[in-house]
Amino acid sequence: MIGTIHVIGAGIAGLACAVSATKAGQKVVLYEATKHAGGRCRSFFDTQLGKTLDNGSHAVLGANPNVFEYLKLLGADNELVAVEKTGCIPFVDVETGEQWTLKPDDGLIPKWIFDETRRAPGTRSLDYIRGLRLIVAGGQQTVSSVIPDVGTGWDRFWEPLSTAIMNTNANQASARLLGQALWQAIKTWSGGLKSYVPRQSLDQTFIAPALTYLKKSNAAIHFDSPLASIHGDERVTELQFRANTVSLSPGDTVVATLPPWSSAIGHLLPNAFDPRPSPIINVHYEIDPNLEYPAMMAVIGGTAQWAFTRPGLISVTVSADQDLARLDHLDIAGRLWQDIKTAFALGETPLPRHRVIVERRATPIQDPTFASNRPGPQTSMPNLLLAGDWTDTGLPCTLESAVKSGFKAAELARSQA
Repeated sequence: MIGTIHVIGAGIAGLACAVSATKAGQKVVLYEATKHAGGRCRSFFDTQLGKTLDNGSHAVLGANPNVFEYLKLLGADNELVAVEKTGCIPFVDVETGEQWTLKPDDGLIPKWIFDETRRAPGTRSLDYIRGLRLIVAGGQQTVSSVIPDVGTGWDRFWEPLSTAIMNTNANQASARLLGQALWQAIKTWSGGLKSYVPRQSLDQTFIAPALTYLKKSNAAIHFDSPLASIHGDERVTELQFRANTVSLSPGDTVVATLPPWSSAIGHLLPNAFDPRPSPIINVHYEIDPNLEYPAMMAVIGGTAQWAFTRPGLISVTVSADQDLARLDHLDIAGRLWQDIKTAFALGETPLPRHRVIVERRATPIQDPTFASNRPGPQTSMPNLLLAGDWTDTGLPCTLESAVKSGFKAAELARSQA
């Protein structure tokens, strides 16, 4: 019996699942707890700055095939553009003042690491080659136990790459998970380490096209519908939302794309799975709209980690910094502004108008224990599936993992119909 797929959560995983299922001709109902879609990947209009801001800045690697497939399904391929038109990432060291551009190339063999003009200054080919150890790392090893956390190669390549991908300090981060991301980058012929950013905003690239597609395909979308509980013994029979109860038909399937700490699904997760949250801090600064800067820049040697720019705006992202996340928002903005003034040669420009967003539960801390106990998509109830970047996709908790999990859940729902 082919029934309805009830997708809980309109973040990237939920949207990917809903789009994939709808594309296959299945009836889909999508429920979202808030008044908007996107989850951590959304945009909103900030009245203080008078600008549309991304909740958090995101970049996509060439080694993210599921993300590119998702955009292709939506006809939004052109909404993701290569950084600096080539995908090469500018770097700046705010401590030494040095600037360079990392220039990865296409092809299975990373020839760029043997060219000193294309890699970080002061690094050797061996600094990059030793990262191959991550691919064969043991399940209990951390990134810093596999790659020595000293030297120029660590400071200027491995540490910023690891922290950005894992949102976990390298002395905690699972080496095996980062190794899987590295392996995917190596085997991607189109330049796995090349970087891409939204043309205008996260919403215009990832969210609005999905909602448009689902509405045109007659999928039902219910906002402001937080899930309170799931009912049923051997199978899910009812979904209890804040304002109503939805009874399921025998052929229906539920895909829950909720955060791992959601009380609605906690009883369905393995007892050994006890994820601890890791934060991401974003600060958006208003600047002169006539100034032109790279769309994305890696910042090392200070507190800031990544800077994304649009006309009149610099957005700074810092991952896995628990101490920074505890500070007052004005202190956070002031501390990061010191790095940005140096990185963008802004002299003594005073702290401009800004907006600070601290996501205290951006992702789980992705240590070996987390990696070993991540649940897969299937639960003890055959008509209840899980999706989300935190589920066991074999990859770190990224956009790629979220989309991959949504696609997988849709595939399983079809096979069970």
